[in-house]
Amino acid sequence: MPTATPAPVYGFVTGSASTKLSASDSAQGKKLGNSVAIYGDTVIVGAHADFAKGTDSGAAVVFARTDGVWTEQAKLIGEDTSNGDLLGQAVAISGDTVVLGAIGDTPVGTDSGAAYAFARGKGVWTQQAKLIADDAGPGDKFGSSVAVSGDSIVIGTPSETPTGTDSGTAYVFTRADGTWTQQAKLTGSGQAFNHMFGWSVAIDGDTAVVGALNDTTKATNSGAAYVFTRADGTWTEQAKLTASDGALDHKFGRSVAISGDTVVVGAAGVKDKGADTGAVYVFFRSDGTWTEQGRLTASDAAAADNFGWSVSVSGDTVVAGALNDTAKGPDSGSVYVYKRTGSVWAQEANLTATGAAINHKTGTSVSVSGNYLVAGSPGDFQKGTDTGAAHVFAAEVQ
Repeated sequence: MPTATPAPVYGFVTGSASTKLSASDSAQGKKLGNSVAIYGDTVIVGAHADFAKGTDSGAAVVFARTDGVWTEQAKLIGEDTSNGDLLGQAVAISGDTVVLGAIGDTPVGTDSGAAYAFARGKGVWTQQAKLIADDAGPGDKFGSSVAVSGDSIVIGTPSETPTGTDSGTAYVFTRADGTWTQQAKLTGSGQAFNHMFGWSVAIDGDTAVVGALNDTTKATNSGAAYVFTRADGTWTEQAKLTASDGALDHKFGRSVAISGDTVVVGAAGVKDKGADTGAVYVFFRSDGTWTEQGRLTASDAAAADNFGWSVSVSGDTVVAGALNDTAKGPDSGSVYVYKRTGSVWAQEANLTATGAAINHKTGTSVSVSGNYLVAGSPGDFQKGTDTGAAHVFAAEVQ
C-alpha cells in the first residue's frame, strides 16, 4: 500500500527577505503602515496622515496577492472624510470586509470619532456604513482600535467616561442583510479613571478581547485585558486577564489578539532589561477558564525596544512587533515569531525588513494569517520623512 506523502511544514526564517508594499501615491509624512491587517490574500495598510481630503484626513490602501505577486487594489477613503479625521489610525479585515477607525472625526463634536466599514464585491471596494456610537460624545475617540470577525465588529473608545475620565468602553456592531447595527456596549468590572479600556480590541467569533493598558489591578498602569463571550446576542464578561508578574507601568493590554482559545496580550512597558523592554503573554482557554500559558520575550531583548507594542496570533503562531529595536539602526524595528508545540512556546524567527534603516519603526503594527505576516514601517523614508511602508514575510518550507 503506497505511503502518503506528508504535508509540508512551513515556518518563518530569520534573515528571510520581505516584500515591500508602498502606495502608488506615497509621499512624505503619510505614515503608511502605522496600522496593518492581513486576511488570506489581502493586506490592508492604514495611512492616517494621508492628506487626500485635507491635512491628516487619512486613508487606507488595499493590496491583493495573485500568483504570488502583491499589487495595489484600492485606496479607501470615507465618503465624508475630511481634514483631521485620521482615518486608518486603526484597521482590521475579515474576508471581504474592512474596518477603518477615524478617531478625529467629528459627528457629535471634536474627536468624537467614527469607524467606516467597507465591503468588497468582484474586486471593488464600497463603503457599506459609517459607524457611530449611539451615545457618542466629544473627545471619546471612538475608533481608536477596531477588530472584525465575519459579521461582527468591535470598536474601542478609550477616552469615553463611563466611570471617570478616560475609563473607556468598547462597542459591538453586527451586520444583517448588509446593514450594521449596534449590538452592545462593553465595560469591564472594576474599571476606573484613566484605565483606557478599549485601547486595543480583538474578536474571533463569539469571543472579544479588550485591552485596558492603564488598569491598576497590580500597580499603577500595570494593565489588564478583558474577555467577553456572546450567547444569544448577549455579551458577558468571562475573564479579566492580568500578567502573573504585572507591575508598575507594564502597560499590559497595549495590544491584544485572539485566535480560537488563544489570547495574546502585549505589555510593552515590561522592564526585564531596562525601561520599556517589553514582553508578551499568552493565555489559553479550557472549559471556559483562562490560564497564562506563556511569557514571551525577545532573544536579544534590550531596554526601549518596546517589544509587544503590537501582537497578532494565528493558530499556533504568535507575532510580536518591537518598533524601537536597533537591529538595523536606532528605532529601525523588528518582528519576532513564536511557535507553539503542545503547550510550549519557542521563538522561531527574528525578522527585519529588507532595506530596514534608522527610524523605520518596523513592527509598529503586525498581523499574521497562515503562512504570511505583514509588518508596518511608518517611518520608512523612501519619498521623504515618514512616508511609510509595509513589509510582507512568507513562511518557508522547513
